[in-house]
Amino acid sequence: MNLQRIIRDNITGKRIFCSFLILMLSFSYAYATNYSTSIFANSIKVADSNSYKNSEYHFSIQPPPNWKLLKNIPTDVSGSAIAMFSDNSKGQLATFVVFHRTISNQVLEAINSHTDKEVLDELTSEMTSKSQESQTNISKAGIERYSDGVRMLTFSSTTYSSDNSTSYSADMIYYLNTGDQYTLVLTSNSERFDQDLVLFGNSIDTFYVGPNNTGIHTNIPAWIKNNAKWWADGTITDTDFIKGIQYMIDTGIVIVPHSQVGPPESKDIPTWIKNNAKWWADGTITDEEFAKGIEYLINNGILKI
Repeated sequence: MNLQRIIRDNITGKRIFCSFLILMLSFSYAYATNYSTSIFANSIKVADSNSYKNSEYHFSIQPPPNWKLLKNIPTDVSGSAIAMFSDNSKGQLATFVVFHRTISNQVLEAINSHTDKEVLDELTSEMTSKSQESQTNISKAGIERYSDGVRMLTFSSTTYSSDNSTSYSADMIYYLNTGDQYTLVLTSNSERFDQDLVLFGNSIDTFYVGPNNTGIHTNIPAWIKNNAKWWADGTITDTDFIKGIQYMIDTGIVIVPHSQVGPPESKDIPTWIKNNAKWWADGTITDEEFAKGIEYLINNGILKI
């Protein structure tokens, strides 16, 4: 499928596309890399009371501190917008919007069959097209490819002809193999953009898409279940079992905070954990129940990873 048409069809309204962040700040213009893990492998799971969860679109995120969720999304940013947060300033000088749309396999095939440069060049071309109302300029763009999709980033500025004002934006877009596209957009002014960008980056670190927004993927590979059974039976060591847990973290099956992840340790694993492993291997408990249990143990410092 034609890449130009794909990019054009997935930009709606005045602005909708993606942005990438801290890594991008160290590059002059373009950034690209590939990973073998999930896009959400390093997502930081936060307390339920601090996060926004959307069960309809299966995502969760922690918005910037003291930013409020707007009950009514303004018409000029509606369309595919599903959530909008704003700072507490009187004029809502900064906004953070989450967009969602369903994409076809042809979209992913087009992105995957073109080079990073071709994708970024087409994205930049579409976003910088001038209209009578505004002119958008891209300062940086980036792309990252993962095992479960692609995400892209742009930093941009838009000048409006009506009053010659300029807004600054950072946009992060996720093309997931599930057929979902999520776009996270920060818009601010020149005085506040750097400050708001830090808040935006912190929120992106908590963005997670998954079943029931629990922070857990199911479909755990069979070899991990075999490891659990052999570990429960005493056939393999604690270290071998830990390797399977580490794999679940690296691939996003289990989501834990960065602060909890360090060099693998096999000491002081409570013996009752083996009961859970045995029940899971025997089919007494589900993949999700086993993953939730492991996640709980790690997050509460019972199991050291």
